[in-house]
Amino acid sequence: MFGTPSPEGPINSRSRGYHVPVKAPAFCAIIHPRRLSGAFLPPQCKGIRMPPSTVPKRETFKVPQAFAQALALHTQGHLNEAECIYSEVLAHRPDHFDALQMLSVIKLAKSQPAEALRLISQAMRMRKPSPQILVNYGMILHALERSEEALASFDEALKQKSTRRTS
Repeated sequence: MFGTPSPEGPINSRSRGYHVPVKAPAFCAIIHPRRLSGAFLPPQCKGIRMPPSTVPKRETFKVPQAFAQALALHTQGHLNEAECIYSEVLAHRPDHFDALQMLSVIKLAKSQPAEALRLISQAMRMRKPSPQILVNYGMILHALERSEEALASFDEALKQKSTRRTS
């Protein structure tokens, strides 16, 4: 075999791990036609048929599994990763109650109380808030220095909690 061993492995089925030098036009050394759209190709490359894409198609997004993964990351303290996944869940399902309220908790932890308030308010419009949601809401209001409203939210959370215990 001629040529030099290739660190990337076989170039094609015939080269068997060796890089075989090929004489190519000068423009190919600068612009590889498989990496750029036709709009950026030099005139010599126009009309060349590109092979089908080898990039695998992305699987369908599964909201329950993604939310579970985000929640696990959140619990482990990986807030940035959890935030990205919660946001992706909301991109697919803007009405996902749990993703809204958990993302609001992250936004509060990242000192973004205005965004946290927007998210948790949206969640609270969807269904009656639980005591834990009311506590989170109160914490957000406290961070925004809206103390009276925060205290009212904490009071409501305590009322709901005591009513649930006596029922």
